[in-house]
Amino acid sequence: MEKSKFNRAKFKDTISSEDLKAADKAVEDVVRRGQQGHYAGFLDIEAGINKFLLYPSHEAIQQMMSDEHVDNEPFVVSKQIFWLPREVEEKDDNNNVKKDRTGKPILKIKNRPVFDARIHSDSKKDIVDWYIQCLKAQFVEQYGDDDDVIKEKMLPIYGSYQRKVMGIVGKPSWIVYAQKMVSGQKIFGRLEIGKAVKMRINELIAIEESNQAIGSESNNPFTDIDDRRAITIKYNKDADDARLYYITEIDTSYDPETKVLNTYPLTDEELEEFLEYPSLSSLYKNHYTQQDFDNALEGLKLFDDEHEFDVFSNADFLDEAEQMRDLYPEPDEESEGMNEEGEGEGDKFDVMDRTELKQYARINKAGIAIHSKITDDELRDMLRDFEKDGDGDEVKDNENEEEPTETEPEAVQQQEVDDKKESVVETKERKLSAKERIAQIRNKGKK
Repeated sequence: MEKSKFNRAKFKDTISSEDLKAADKAVEDVVRRGQQGHYAGFLDIEAGINKFLLYPSHEAIQQMMSDEHVDNEPFVVSKQIFWLPREVEEKDDNNNVKKDRTGKPILKIKNRPVFDARIHSDSKKDIVDWYIQCLKAQFVEQYGDDDDVIKEKMLPIYGSYQRKVMGIVGKPSWIVYAQKMVSGQKIFGRLEIGKAVKMRINELIAIEESNQAIGSESNNPFTDIDDRRAITIKYNKDADDARLYYITEIDTSYDPETKVLNTYPLTDEELEEFLEYPSLSSLYKNHYTQQDFDNALEGLKLFDDEHEFDVFSNADFLDEAEQMRDLYPEPDEESEGMNEEGEGEGDKFDVMDRTELKQYARINKAGIAIHSKITDDELRDMLRDFEKDGDGDEVKDNENEEEPTETEPEAVQQQEVDDKKESVVETKERKLSAKERIAQIRNKGKK
């Protein structure tokens, strides 16, 4: 028998189970950060009871590590957006950009978010807000004090939940870094909350502060790094009273042996990992740039043309718009304004596969008839529209059928209306700047 070239007596596997765990974690970290562009993804508030652990601000943690003073920031920041039409590239089922016969990208018009400069910049002026002021003044001049008529005319601006009109003014929200407790595991990300949850958190903090000893330093129970308490958010979409959709409370669970309330200290490892992500203030404060302004102006022009409001023929509007752009900084190389997913780095639907998207739609009763011709990206857009609209019926999963076989819910019918509004537009050789667009509009008005 031929002698083997492998000396089995010398074999020794020196890789331990701890080494394997460390290697797996390193890969997971790289993949996670690569997928998010080193931005934390968004956490879901699902139907039922959700438990979250909140983080303090980056600045509060940095102050602990520095001998010098660091200006503190709140652990939660405001977010306000408008939904405006935008020319976006059309993509196929494989997420590749579709092109025309000349090789240029095919564009279509879809609603996309843009920041409100009054919230996300040092300026107190915003072009969309100025547009709304001019439009309302125009209606007051036409219809006088007839509030009912003016309200009806302004419907495309503010929308109507009952009438299934979305409007362009988004609801205010707040962003906080958090961990979501799922089956004993902590999932890190950004948590976006609405007014009801935010106001209740304010109340709970005030109650806890009032219970502290007089003269003691006031600490937020939800962000204390040593004695952090959890919050629970119960989401009931079927509640009869809209005020009961979200019920937020401080976690009152306790250790069954010690009878002591459960707390969740932040470990040094968690703090170090947290500091690798950008602060909320860097993402949402003074983040508005000239690119955001250009996107907003482009969207307003499309919106104005669609509804034939003719605000862009108003000299006062154009004069202010021309000066307003210079109030904001130019975008740096890493920032091109808010992207079509919401904040320049994607949203929670981007990291979901088709199975997860269908599950989310079913749990939240999004009212979407899912069939084989709906691509993953189209399904993501429909879920985003559902979240903005806030209504839906049972999901009908017709995944294996070529076409839906029954009348679709109103939410889907509305989506079809939106799809019909999408128009393929001719690709321009070069996109006009805001100043060039305004000059073009002025010249057109003089003819």
